[in-house]
Amino acid sequence: RCRETSLGYDILTVFLLNIQSVRNKKDELSVILELYNRPIIVLLTEHWLELGEPFYIPGYIVASSYCRESVSHGGTMILVNREFCNKLSFEKVDKHDDLIVEGEFEFSIISEKLLEIYFLCIYRPSGWHVDIFLGRLELLLSRLPVHTRIVFGGDLNIDFMDVESLPTQSLCNLFCSLNLTMHVRGYTRITKTSSTTIDYLCTNFDDGDILECRIVSPALSDHEAVLFKCV
Repeated sequence: RCRETSLGYDILTVFLLNIQSVRNKKDELSVILELYNRPIIVLLTEHWLELGEPFYIPGYIVASSYCRESVSHGGTMILVNREFCNKLSFEKVDKHDDLIVEGEFEFSIISEKLLEIYFLCIYRPSGWHVDIFLGRLELLLSRLPVHTRIVFGGDLNIDFMDVESLPTQSLCNLFCSLNLTMHVRGYTRITKTSSTTIDYLCTNFDDGDILECRIVSPALSDHEAVLFKCV
């Protein structure tokens, strides 16, 4: 369980955002993270950083990051609150990187040994092959250790509210088969012409462990953010 008083906290907090270029928003992101009491885990999609480009946010470490090599934009990143790096045992997980397809299925993964949790940050650009994405997502999730706890967040560009669409139905069937629950219950991308729920925060936790999952508006991109809390 996440409630470990000996580790100095009793709530695990996760912040998710499609940021669309973190390079020129570092100061604003730092302010937002302070506003939300410095979440332990930060999941970012579309960071737009280049391979090998340095990145720093005060008080956080880059625990895992995927950068595109051939084309611009995209990418995924997981930040960990530095305060907890000496209390918990976070490790980058890269043994599944053979499943990454640039521009179609991009992800970063870390694990935490003491709490036996895997954190996944996943990005699927819009307009690309849904079948390829779903197949690789299923394979990735099936490779994780049995009975481990999973926190899976990202921008999938599949509207969870569009229950009549085949991609949404296929994704929901996959979640059900793996005992994953989608916790986001509202629109995460709102434009003049549409309102969609394309940013996901899913877990296989017991219902009683979930404290909160709410949509917040940091105004850093054209996506809303998700703030998730569990015990």
